[in-house]
Amino acid sequence: MATYQSQYTGAQIDQAIGAALNPDTTLSQAGKTADAKAAGDSIANLQSEVDGIIDEVASKNILDPSTIIEGKTFNNTGLIYDATSYFVAGDFAVEYGEKLYLYAKISTYYANIDGKLLFIDNNGNIVDYIATVVDYNGNTGYDVPEGATKVKISTYKTYKQISLTKEKVTEYIPYSTTAKLKDIVVQNSNIPYKTESLLFTEAQSLTSEQKQQAQENIGLGDPAYTGKKVLFLGDSITRYNLADNGWCKYFNEIMKVTKSVNVAVSGAVWSDYADTVYDGDPNTNYQTNNTIGNQVEKIVRGKDTTHPNYSYVADYAEFDIIIIAAGTNDGNSKFSEEDIRPSLIDTSLSYASILPLAQVDKKKACGAMRYAYETLYALYPDARFYYCTPIQTYPTKKEWGETLNKGDVIKAMCRYLPVHVIDTEHCGIYGWREQYNSEGVDLIDGLHPSQSGAIKIGTYNANEVIKTYIPY
Repeated sequence: MATYQSQYTGAQIDQAIGAALNPDTTLSQAGKTADAKAAGDSIANLQSEVDGIIDEVASKNILDPSTIIEGKTFNNTGLIYDATSYFVAGDFAVEYGEKLYLYAKISTYYANIDGKLLFIDNNGNIVDYIATVVDYNGNTGYDVPEGATKVKISTYKTYKQISLTKEKVTEYIPYSTTAKLKDIVVQNSNIPYKTESLLFTEAQSLTSEQKQQAQENIGLGDPAYTGKKVLFLGDSITRYNLADNGWCKYFNEIMKVTKSVNVAVSGAVWSDYADTVYDGDPNTNYQTNNTIGNQVEKIVRGKDTTHPNYSYVADYAEFDIIIIAAGTNDGNSKFSEEDIRPSLIDTSLSYASILPLAQVDKKKACGAMRYAYETLYALYPDARFYYCTPIQTYPTKKEWGETLNKGDVIKAMCRYLPVHVIDTEHCGIYGWREQYNSEGVDLIDGLHPSQSGAIKIGTYNANEVIKTYIPY
C-alpha cells in the first residue's frame, strides 16, 4: 500500500472537519464565514498534497494492456493486418509538444524497443508514422507531432512488460489509472484517498446530511457533473439499461446520477418511415413507429401540458442531461451530409430562411436529429444534449463503411446544433476481433455488448460528458 506523509496530523484534520461542520457559534456571521473558510483552506491544502502524490505515481505508463491485440501490426496507412510476432495497442491520448519513450523488460533485463508508432488526429486521420522505433535505454524521445491527439503502438509480443511513457523513467512502470489508486493513504489521518471528495470520505460519525452541509460551508463538494437527472433514448444497445451488459449502468455509476430514465427500444432508428405515426408508444411490434421521433413523442406526452394527449409522468419532470444513441439500425442512405442544409434552410426560397420545424423531413437522419433536439430543448432548456455515434460491430454484421458514414454525418450535423457528440465508435470495441452471431471479446453476437463491452461504452461516454460539462 502506498502511503504519503502529510504535514497535517490526524487531530488537525479532525479539527478542520469539525470547524467546517460547526463554525464557532460565538462569532459574528463574518467570523463564522472566516472560520469555515480557514477550515476549508486547511483541507484544500491536504487535498492538494494528496493530489500531488497521486499525480506523481499514477499512470506514467499510458500503455493500457487491455487494448492489446496480439498477432497484428499496422502499416503507414493505418491498415491493421496479420503479423504473428507482433501486437497492436491503442489508442492512447497524447498532446502536441510531448515526447514518448518506450521501455521493455525481458526476464530480468531491459531491452531496446523495436516497433512502430502511428499518430492520429481527432478525425482519425494519420498525422505521422514512425516505422522503426529504437529507444536505447531512454536516450531517445519521439516528439508528438502537431495535430496528433492519439497514438497507436505495435511491437513484438515477446516483450512481456512494456512501458509507453511521456517522460524518461529508469525502470518498468506498471500501467495504472488514478481511479484505481484507492489504496493511497494519508498517514496520520487514516483517511484513504478515493475519487470522491477527500474531505469526509471516512468521517463515519457524520450523517450524509452533515457531510453535505460541511462541504457547502467550505465551498467544496462533488464535481458539477454529478448528481444529475439523465434521459436516455436509443436502440437495443442502450435498451439493456442497468443490466450487467447495459452501458447506462456504468455511466450512471461514474456520473453518480440521481435519476435515470431510459425510453430506448430495440430496433429503433433515427429516421422516420414513410408511414410513421407519432403515437407515443414506440415498440418492436410495430417497426414503422419504432423511431427516435416517437421516443421523443413519448416524453412530450408526459411533460407538455399543452399536448392534446398529455398525461402527467412524474419521471419526465426534469432532466439535466439528455443522451441519444442510435443509427446502427438505419439504412445508410438515410445518412448524408447533403441533407444537412435542407434540414435547416428553406431551399425553396431565393433567400436564406430557416425551415420551420414542422416542415423538416424526418425521414432523413439529419432532419430527425434537428427535430429531436429542438423538441426536447423546448421542454428542457437547461439540459445538456449529447448524440452518440454507433459502435463498431463485426464487419459483416453492420458494414464498416456504413458505420463510419453514419458517425461522420452525426458529427457534421451536430456542428449546426448545440449538441455535443460522443464518438462512441472509439470506445475501445474493435469490430475485427468480434464474432458473427457468437460471443467475441466485447460483443455477444457481433452487435450487442457483453459486460466488458458495456463497461467500455459506459466509461467512455461518461468521460466524454465529464470533459464537456461546464455549469451554466
